[in-house]
Amino acid sequence: MNNILDGLSNKLSISDKDFVKKINNNPEVYINLSINELGNLIGASNSTVSKFVRRIGFRDYRSFQSYLTKTFHLRNESTLFNVKEDDKKIVSLKNYNFYVLNETTRKMNLHEIERFSKTLIQTRRIWCIGTGNSYLAARDFSDSLNLLDFVSFSTNDVYGNLPKFKALMKDDIVIFFSELFAQADYHKLLNIIKSNSVKVCVITSINEFFIDKRIDFLINFFAFPKMERPKLVKNSKIQQIFLNNYIITNLIEILDNQSK
Repeated sequence: MNNILDGLSNKLSISDKDFVKKINNNPEVYINLSINELGNLIGASNSTVSKFVRRIGFRDYRSFQSYLTKTFHLRNESTLFNVKEDDKKIVSLKNYNFYVLNETTRKMNLHEIERFSKTLIQTRRIWCIGTGNSYLAARDFSDSLNLLDFVSFSTNDVYGNLPKFKALMKDDIVIFFSELFAQADYHKLLNIIKSNSVKVCVITSINEFFIDKRIDFLINFFAFPKMERPKLVKNSKIQQIFLNNYIITNLIEILDNQSK
């Protein structure tokens, strides 16, 4: 049997066995769903879904969804026959990239992105800051803004540009691109620019609970935890560039509507 949920107890109720069978028959329908979404799909409360996943052996709904999604992608890979090892790597990367983009779209707060986009249009100067792979995203976003006739700069050098940052004013904005937003330099810079009432946006994978409350805009993307990151996935560039493209597309639509 090549089922997603194998080896479950025979003591499950008839309704539980029926639901397990539905998942095994069409797993793609049930992966990447929040507990609310799954509950709405099957007509059950969150409490009922939680009890179900515990009955079939999972600690909580999150661990159930994680197992379901990862197993689904791995089973898809295992159905490849007589393919070269390089082809398997391509399929693995494609599957993981699809997964992180799908999870990123689930994390995106479209209202926040709309609010951020409208603020950008009224902004005098924009600074995009990032280091490592996040600098690639910062530079990509800044270049795209400049093509739309915004005044935008990108850098990976906080201290080298400190005099320029100190001169920023309340009609400017600084955008930090950072997977974990843990750099000490960033937090020192935040103290400087917020003293001048400069607006700040952080584009990160970190939950808002861990972000400084002085941040004006928080835009999230998904990233695998460092300890659980698949060997083929070493960074979060694809998620950050995807977000860039979405925000730029949103900006273009707003500008087009304003010109009508």
